[in-house]
Amino acid sequence: LLIDQSTIENTLTSVQKAFENTALFTGALLEIRRSRILTAGYFAMYFGSNVNAGGVHRFIDNEIKTTLTASLGVAGTQPKQGAIGYYSTYAFQAGSLLQMSGNNISVGSFEFFALYLNLNGGRIVHDHTNRYNGGEVYINHVTHSNNNYFVVNGSSNMARIKYYCRAATTYISTNDVIGIYDVTIPIVDIAIAKAANLYIDTANSAIASLTLSITGASNNVTLRQHNNSGDDLDVSIPTASDEVMVFLTDNVYSDSVTMNVAGTNSLVVVNRTSMGRAVIKGYFSAGSSLLFDQTTIENKLTTLDGQKAFYSTVVFNMALFEMRRCRVLTVERLAIYFAGRVETGTVHRFIDNDIKTTYTVTQASGQIPIQAAIGYYETTLFYTGSVLEMSGNNISVGVSAAYGLYVKQMGGRIVHDETNHYTGGKLYVSSTISSNGNHFIVGNSTSLTSISYYCDTTTSYTSTNDLIGIYNVDVDTVILRMAMVSNLTVDSSGTAAKSFSIYSTTGTGMVVNLCGNSGESLIMTTGSTVGLVTSISDGLYT
Repeated sequence: LLIDQSTIENTLTSVQKAFENTALFTGALLEIRRSRILTAGYFAMYFGSNVNAGGVHRFIDNEIKTTLTASLGVAGTQPKQGAIGYYSTYAFQAGSLLQMSGNNISVGSFEFFALYLNLNGGRIVHDHTNRYNGGEVYINHVTHSNNNYFVVNGSSNMARIKYYCRAATTYISTNDVIGIYDVTIPIVDIAIAKAANLYIDTANSAIASLTLSITGASNNVTLRQHNNSGDDLDVSIPTASDEVMVFLTDNVYSDSVTMNVAGTNSLVVVNRTSMGRAVIKGYFSAGSSLLFDQTTIENKLTTLDGQKAFYSTVVFNMALFEMRRCRVLTVERLAIYFAGRVETGTVHRFIDNDIKTTYTVTQASGQIPIQAAIGYYETTLFYTGSVLEMSGNNISVGVSAAYGLYVKQMGGRIVHDETNHYTGGKLYVSSTISSNGNHFIVGNSTSLTSISYYCDTTTSYTSTNDLIGIYNVDVDTVILRMAMVSNLTVDSSGTAAKSFSIYSTTGTGMVVNLCGNSGESLIMTTGSTVGLVTSISDGLYT
């Protein structure tokens, strides 16, 4: 059935459908090409039958339009009105195909469907040359989907895009491609039960809210967002999946980015992007990485939900978290906050960031740390074989009771060099078991309340091969407390500390070098330490 260079124009509001088809296509072709289908009624094109195996519906270079503005609402069986509507009890069956290219499609009401379609094993090939003005695009796979290609490009005033393959938890989207380019739209909702080789790409679009939900175990899933703007992004892949790739580049989110990813061999990259808040959940393991680069997270909310600008509950195992050249700013209590374990083989790395909280009210009780620039919740530990690396960061807090850094280790290591600069607040590093090979240096920092370094939970825990350096720091209190030591070095110069205390009970090999420091008091209690070498020179203690 071929319609070419034809005009179907219904001017009657009493006639609901300009083009109505109830014919059953099995191994047959419907093609409408270079035609105009216009209506003043509820439907421009309406289909009331299945498209069976071998059936092809092809729409090429058409103008399809409904001008009716009166809405029937969203209640009841859909579609109730629209430009192209396949009635919901019918579908494209396995082996059938809908092909669309070069069409201009518009509707007269925001609530109308520009395209409504169910596929029961059939396929859609919808390329970038179709243009929409207004309405909703709804595509629903009622069983497994395979080799679908759905791209929306150069469209505006759309209500939403919904793409579903979730009728049952076992259904799989395989080798499907979804693309959204140069589109202005409030909502994009993609919901999949399981996915294999799924590729989603959005660019140069204004998408107020994009949600991607994949509930079951999947593999080779890619979401790419480039040069988009919107309010929020929500990615949820909570079941253990392999090769999940998320790339966010040159985007602006006025509200939040939320990601719940349980991935192995997975990669999440946020680059040159700004947002109001980042919430990261899930599980990163087996060579997975979460990377933030040249990105701004600026929380301006003073509500309870907005207390944390960057909030992670991810459990990292044999994985990498890296934040580099970023700005994390908040008017609330916590700039960066972690509440998930850092397990064996994991590296957390902060390089050349500006991290700041301007919150000025001291909180007396609550979670520890209750306010901080970088805070790892007190039960969130760095386990043996994990590393925290910090270099070149500028970190500041708005009140003396806040922590510039709060971290606890359970066999993990910290490598913190003198290029990190702190303004205000407290530094707290604690090992809950023996420590080994830590390198903790603080340099050129001002107005600090305290620097605390502990490895003394029990008398048998040992600080081994650790280096603690404090250079050119203005701080009220320094407390370095170890149960046992083995080749510990403490080095400090040019530091003004009202109180500087060093404690150990026993051990072998300890070097303390204090040069050019000033303050009120210096206290050293080293117990029965063997091989203690102490040098105190050019100091002034009142």
